[in-house]
Amino acid sequence: MPNISPRGVDLAHGEYITLKPLGPVAGPVVNAVGTPTVLEGERDRFLILLRVDELGTAFGDKLDAFIDVMGPDQETWVNAIHFTTQVGTGDPAKELGVISGSGADKNAVVNVINDAASGEVRAKIYGAQIRARWTITQLNNARFVFGIFAWADTEM
Repeated sequence: MPNISPRGVDLAHGEYITLKPLGPVAGPVVNAVGTPTVLEGERDRFLILLRVDELGTAFGDKLDAFIDVMGPDQETWVNAIHFTTQVGTGDPAKELGVISGSGADKNAVVNVINDAASGEVRAKIYGAQIRARWTITQLNNARFVFGIFAWADTEM
């Protein structure tokens, strides 16, 4: 029998979530955000893909993509993933970040004022909402074609 959430999703199965549709973004932009997806504790594992198809820019142009989750105060966005910085003259790339409630147990205090370092995943940080965020630093007509997609499920 299906276990249907208030969002109308069968929780017995995983779901695809588009955090930022595949498409071009011209720079400069600072902390642009996709539409938050409200999960309300229904999921505790996320496989998140950054897909960069085109980097038609100069060496000094950079794309930084992040995944943020809503903190327990329901006001503070906490950075959980900072994908590796994409440089304008680089090759198309795909990176996968994993957030999991059952990952290695870290007894750590995380400074949530600052973003994670480039290429870092804070694997045990997840919340009731999830969103993509990105910054494009421009040296010369920065333009990146990218998307951010997630597979969310519940660990058994």
